Amino acid sequence: MYFVALSQGVGARFAKLREPVLEALATKPIPLLALSCVLVALLSIFWVLRTWRKETTLVKPSPKSYPPLPKDAYDVCIVGAGPAGSVTAYFCARAGLRVLLLEKKKFPRQKICGDAVCTLAQDIMERMESATGKGSVLDEILREGKGHPASNGGLVSPAGYSYIGNSVGEGDSGKLARSAVIAIKRIVLDEKLARSAAYAGANLLEEVSVESARFDTGKALWSISGERTGSAPEEASYQARVLVCADGAPSRLAMQLGIVKEAPQGTCSRAYVKAGSHNYAADGTVIYNLNLLPGYMAIFREVNDELNYCCYIIPGNPRVRNDDLSRLHHGFVKEDFYLSRALGPRAELEPMKAGSLRLGGVPRSYADNLLIVGDAAGFIDPLTGEGIHHAMDSGVMAAEVLKEAFKHSDLSARFLSNYQRRWMRAFGYDFKASMRLAQILYRFPILLDAATLCIEKQGDEFLAEWARIMTGQRPKSQLFRPYIMFAMAKELILLVILRTLGLERKPIDDVRKHQ
Repeated sequence: MYFVALSQGVGARFAKLREPVLEALATKPIPLLALSCVLVALLSIFWVLRTWRKETTLVKPSPKSYPPLPKDAYDVCIVGAGPAGSVTAYFCARAGLRVLLLEKKKFPRQKICGDAVCTLAQDIMERMESATGKGSVLDEILREGKGHPASNGGLVSPAGYSYIGNSVGEGDSGKLARSAVIAIKRIVLDEKLARSAAYAGANLLEEVSVESARFDTGKALWSISGERTGSAPEEASYQARVLVCADGAPSRLAMQLGIVKEAPQGTCSRAYVKAGSHNYAADGTVIYNLNLLPGYMAIFREVNDELNYCCYIIPGNPRVRNDDLSRLHHGFVKEDFYLSRALGPRAELEPMKAGSLRLGGVPRSYADNLLIVGDAAGFIDPLTGEGIHHAMDSGVMAAEVLKEAFKHSDLSARFLSNYQRRWMRAFGYDFKASMRLAQILYRFPILLDAATLCIEKQGDEFLAEWARIMTGQRPKSQLFRPYIMFAMAKELILLVILRTLGLERKPIDDVRKHQ
């Protein structure tokens, strides 16, 4: 009787379907099917929530005696001046440490990325003073018109259901107080952060390619060797008490040292779309194509109407390999109905560029006198592919742990393990949940269909809550809050019933016919 009442109470949206549903319920075992769906959903929730076992106890320092630091040596040498490395350098320098920041290329330089700077990263950028001394890094970027705050966006489900809305509002509207994402090109962002670190006191050296690092246990000192690759290449060597690996997802230095042992698991593409050549009207859309799950495509609007089109391959689908990236990236432009419609027939795309993704956090991100931060430590969410704010957050935590380590003269792996404990507590357990959610969504894409229908029905406030969770403002466990879970469960049960009876309403333009 419950399911009869449910079918009778779905409102005007399914009013025309009421009689066929009631007639079908008399002959088909829908209650048993719906009950099975609920059982599977509850077991999935339990499986995901098991990941929230937070380790809260930090290790206390045990002071040690270290040999004097040579005059030309540094307290901290950071290899890689991306967001993680530069943020680590900034806050270490502000803490009074002598910092060396090494960058392989010369700024400004490109980096393959979706360019989505989420709220947590924005908060850190507001804490960092710009190299001009005129406000924060974020203020300077926005003042110069080099960042585009997103407010109007949404998602497209595997079956083609879609919702585009405005998640930003004022007062008690239930919407976001500010944009969850600001699109900032990495060619801009990375240089601003690196210059800020130099302004704070770090010694930034560009065009230095680090080849190896060796730790002398007797001197408690790292020797970093490489080459200056400018107009007159020459060998270069540096010494530091602590080494921070921030050299990106390949994590070449940490792998060379034997701390990171596995290759990156995923990959992503990027192609900018020339302003004025496309039909896209929103600020950002995530497109979940059935053939790419648990990966996805995304379109983000940059400044001056330029677009950033990305394709993310995330582990979990045995039919999709990293080697398929180019085929999928180019194929979706023509074959995915929503993407092809957004880009239009006259879209001018730059040649595809690709980068690797190390996902979910490495098992060990520390050793004696060493930390690993950012993409090198795998700080990319396995469900969303977001990494910039996790990288910057890890830089703040690394600097805070190193400040305490130098204060108490304890640079041992035992004390530096506090860094891993802190990032696990901040987002590591959330990564574990994301991995499991990605597997669930690959096996049951109908969940994304139901979620999209739920957002469509609930409106912009629900979209704002979805944005908070997917951009890391709130953990994935918030998906299981009663008002979210029950609303989505209702849509799921209705969708299962209607799909089973062949009465499901077709998505707009029946996208499945075009894929």
